[in-house]
Amino acid sequence: FPDLYESAFAAAERDVVLALLDAHPRLRVEWACLPALDLERALATHDLPLFSLSSRTPLHAFDLVHFVIPEAACFLNVAAMLELGCIPAPASERGESHPLVTASGPPLLAPEAVAPLLDLVLVGEVEDALGALVERWPALREAGLPKSEIALELGRTLDGAYAPAGYQVD
Repeated sequence: FPDLYESAFAAAERDVVLALLDAHPRLRVEWACLPALDLERALATHDLPLFSLSSRTPLHAFDLVHFVIPEAACFLNVAAMLELGCIPAPASERGESHPLVTASGPPLLAPEAVAPLLDLVLVGEVEDALGALVERWPALREAGLPKSEIALELGRTLDGAYAPAGYQVD
């Protein structure tokens, strides 16, 4: 969640996404939030990456990282969380060893401001698109497709999904 811990609990979108993902039997769902400055400094001092709250798994160790973005003011926080999690912020700099980075939320009806950071954007009502994503993700990974190709395939075939790498914006 690209905001402070206290704000995460006030965001209804987070609850919807967590409930939807928790219901999927093949997923292990965890969450993280933007650390306050004191924790950010402590992570840097001890050379630790940003990690999930329940198992303390570093963000970069997940196959997929999904951001629930409640407002456009959180766009910069996405970049900060990626960098703190040892994931290159620009999608163009990520490789196969990095997670697929996806996002949903009301401000993503106009996603271009944050599109360079994301591999896949779920636009509009997230339930159907996120449900389809989690259903298709395991088969696409097992087929051995690179994550960049998976993002493009999902952007082409899922209603409400947009893969920014598939478009050039002038």
